[in-house]
Amino acid sequence: MKIEYVVWGIPPLGKFEEVLFTLADSQKEADRVCEILTEQDGCTECRVQVIDFNDKTNLFKKAIQI
Repeated sequence: MKIEYVVWGIPPLGKFEEVLFTLADSQKEADRVCEILTEQDGCTECRVQVIDFNDKTNLFKKAIQI
C-alpha cells in the first residue's frame, strides 16, 4: 500500500505555495510537520495533500483546499 503525504505551504518571505515536506509516513505525522512549520518556522497556509497510488481512479485526494 503506497500513500504519500505532501506538505504544502508558503515559506517565510515567500509569496507562493510550494512543497515543504514529503517524507511523512502517516497523516498524523504530516499534520504534526505542518504544525511545526507554521509555529516554529513561520510558514503560512500549510496543508497536507494525500496521494493514494493504490486508488488509480482518484490519485489526488484532498489535492484542492476548499
